[in-house]
Amino acid sequence: MRIFGLALIATLLFMCGCSKEERDYSVQIVLPPSYQGLFRIQFSKDGEKQVWSNKTLVYTIPKSGVLVTRGENPFLKWGAGLTVVYDNGDEIPAAFRQENPPKDAVLFRTVGGTNDGKEWWAVIGTQEEKEKATLKLNDYQNELYRSGKN
Repeated sequence: MRIFGLALIATLLFMCGCSKEERDYSVQIVLPPSYQGLFRIQFSKDGEKQVWSNKTLVYTIPKSGVLVTRGENPFLKWGAGLTVVYDNGDEIPAAFRQENPPKDAVLFRTVGGTNDGKEWWAVIGTQEEKEKATLKLNDYQNELYRSGKN
């Protein structure tokens, strides 16, 4: 009986650890020159067609900071890589790639997404700007919930 219990626990732990699918392509986000602030990617059947370059899915964010695109949200799966660049090719440093990123440094910072997976939010900014964007996402999510859209 004890062996069965241990096997069951091991199986459950394995299943929980492997529940997120993997993707075999990378994602690149291209921002307008000197862009700073919140940006969002919305996934909708009415959005722009996805753009691929080899095995890289490329999202070009407009000046408005909101891109509406077709296809599934790739951020719901573990991935082969994510780069964020300005349209001249200069890479924007990512906070998640640094052990202790300076709070006042302007970096790429992931905010999160809506519960239904139809939006993904990030910010080019400081830790304080990321925290404000997180609060904004939470408020937005609550609006969606109250309106019955999520």
